[in-house]
Amino acid sequence: MYIKQEGMMQMTFTKLPKSITAEELLSTPLPPVKWIIPGLLPAGLALFAGPSKAGKSWLTLWLCLQIAQGNPVWNREIEPRTVIYFSLEDTFNRLQNRIFQLIDGGDAPERLILQTECPSIGQGLEEQVESLIHTYRDVGLVVIDTLQKVRVSDGNGGMYANDYKEAGALKKLADKYGICILLMLARKCGLSLSEYLRQRALGYEPGGHPPTEVFDVLDKIDEMAESCQPSAGTKIAACADEIRDLLIGGN
Repeated sequence: MYIKQEGMMQMTFTKLPKSITAEELLSTPLPPVKWIIPGLLPAGLALFAGPSKAGKSWLTLWLCLQIAQGNPVWNREIEPRTVIYFSLEDTFNRLQNRIFQLIDGGDAPERLILQTECPSIGQGLEEQVESLIHTYRDVGLVVIDTLQKVRVSDGNGGMYANDYKEAGALKKLADKYGICILLMLARKCGLSLSEYLRQRALGYEPGGHPPTEVFDVLDKIDEMAESCQPSAGTKIAACADEIRDLLIGGN
């Protein structure tokens, strides 16, 4: 449907009923997909899953910086948007070190809002997100890292029912404000520590991601780095991350 207004043609979109024929659907103007990153990350609810310690948080923080600054992402031009990042497994010290490394002497964007604590789903998280959306202008992306940190199992249903309930609450919020809510999820690799080390010692590329135990020492090193002087701490953290990259990439 088109409406002529002040000498211009303006398209208006019709809200569809719950049931519609294919013929009616094809003849009904619908709003285009709203992209945070064109062709990659649309508005709505999105899930980013991968093995624990695989670098998801590093990649996501980089994406948040790019979106907040309006910088291209893999040759995709994007509009700068405010990003709210719930980094629930990090401290501000670690986030500071990572941002220093990612911006590499550049300016940190004011439109990236960082939080390290929040309530669980159904216990205040939705209200906190809404409050932040109203506080900061032009919010386009909310990242929750990780989903496990905000989940609540009420015991009144199976795993699938709980997943559906929690995801539904966040999708409703994303749809209400036309934003993307990106959930980070870690999955286990299934390799034991001894099997992983055996394969590495024999020169093989392990058929799975390094188990959590491999990274426990690296996490302790990260904690030590946070208590050091900034210059030394940054170097120590960078070395730990390089070891992670070698373990994950196998080269």
